[in-house]
Amino acid sequence: MTETDNPLAELLDLIGQPGAALDVRVNGRPLPVQYDVGFNGILLLLVVRELGTRRGGSVPVRLNYHVAKFAHFLCTRPALLSDFLDWRSDDALRPLDGWRAFPHGYMAHSAFDATLRFYSTAGLLAREGSNIVAEPSAASVPGGALARIDSLSLFSQQLVALRALKKPRVTQKSLGVA
Repeated sequence: MTETDNPLAELLDLIGQPGAALDVRVNGRPLPVQYDVGFNGILLLLVVRELGTRRGGSVPVRLNYHVAKFAHFLCTRPALLSDFLDWRSDDALRPLDGWRAFPHGYMAHSAFDATLRFYSTAGLLAREGSNIVAEPSAASVPGGALARIDSLSLFSQQLVALRALKKPRVTQKSLGVA
């Protein structure tokens, strides 16, 4: 496969070029960041990398779809995330249905599903039953995008949030989908 046969690799390589510049168009109202394809794409990969279960070697990384979608939803909404972390600090083991701001509509948010379909088509992620599966090679995403994000300390707010969701872990049961 040549580089031009892989649009994701080509896009990531282009974005990662030194001197790449953001072109902002002000012809109308911009969409919120929750609907930005690039932001959602990188965030989904970070969610899988940070929260997924690794078993080592060539075994794929796995993460429950509902947990991933909830984590992705929270990371795109800093105020909601802050409220969640404050609520959780009181009693980290209580079920999420007791959280007054629990976003029951998070399952209807389509940006996550569209991003997952895009990455499935590109061969980086797959949906197997109730899990999202990433081959170990997906951690090195074409163009080294995640390595560049780490080296430049980008997405630091979202990474702090994802790491806060690790202990104790948000589970299918706590989300009410088990």
